Amino acid sequence: MASFKYWYYSNTLMQVRTIKNVDKETWNKLKTIADTNKISMGKLLEKMINEYKNTSKEFWSEVLSEKKIISDEEARALRKQVLLVRKEYGFR
Repeated sequence: MASFKYWYYSNTLMQVRTIKNVDKETWNKLKTIADTNKISMGKLLEKMINEYKNTSKEFWSEVLSEKKIISDEEARALRKQVLLVRKEYGFR
């Protein structure tokens, strides 16, 4: 009975996750960063993911909100010309 309780608690309360293709050096660096900041590996990964999402959003909002380099009319004319050239040379 005691072994069943141990098995039950170890399998329901703790979950082991794996990250594929992480070499030992990278894993040790991640553990070192977590230890230096005195946080768990899970919290560190969560912070890293949130930081990545925020910087990614900022980057794309900056890119997409920039001033256009050509007008809509010029873009239409350019697209039309590209389609003609592609058709002429047999590209899809």
